[in-house]
Amino acid sequence: MAIKLKIMENEKHKLTGSVVRQLKIMENEKHTL
Repeated sequence: MAIKLKIMENEKHKLTGSVVRQLKIMENEKHTL
């Protein structure tokens, strides 16, 4: 169970990381426009 929880935590971090990356890209897009 502990291992599964760790994996889920990693997945959450990956998701939030990609969301943050998307937001940053969108910000850059706005600036280029």
